Amino acid sequence: MPSLDDLTLDNMLDPRIATGRRGRPRGSGKRDGQALWNVCNVLAANPDMTVADAIRTVVTDPKDYNAVDRISRKLARLPSMRQRAVEYYEAKVMRVLKGGATSHFMYVGVRDRREFDQHFRATFFLEYDVLDDKRVKAYADRLWSQVRSSSIAIQAMEVARRIEDAIPAAIRNALTKQEAATASSIYEREMARVIEQATRYEKLYRGAFGYSS
Repeated sequence: MPSLDDLTLDNMLDPRIATGRRGRPRGSGKRDGQALWNVCNVLAANPDMTVADAIRTVVTDPKDYNAVDRISRKLARLPSMRQRAVEYYEAKVMRVLKGGATSHFMYVGVRDRREFDQHFRATFFLEYDVLDDKRVKAYADRLWSQVRSSSIAIQAMEVARRIEDAIPAAIRNALTKQEAATASSIYEREMARVIEQATRYEKLYRGAFGYSS
């Protein structure tokens, strides 16, 4: 049986190793193990891509037809490697989709989509190679919709809080700078402004969460 030093990815690709026989795959003697795995990953992410096109995205020289042909022939003998790459890719996608069940709470306060995308990619940095998958993009769109609704509600509540804090201050300033009669009219004017802002806040809140009156 081969030693651990002999069990490189290239050697493991050769079925002769499993039977205790040493040596590289029959043919060129080139070490293509990493290139083969990279091609499998490209095909897993782009199932509609042809094998030849996937190989051209991986090899150093896309016009090296000998390398494309060599890797294509080796890949044809390794259906299990392609299947492992697909399973690995799908597992990453599912980690993103399942890992976001409550993750919109982590983005509360994010104000625009660009900032959200930065936070989203940072959250799933270990799954960076599946973030362009159409399922992940659709999930990110739904998550942003939830985050945006939460952000609108928070901003509206902040406006209401500031208005509420401003009323006593306005009345105190009026009592120190003007007659009591003038203070009364200022108070009524401020109350009218509060009612208007509160109505606007209620519309924003209902619109954000889909409530109807």
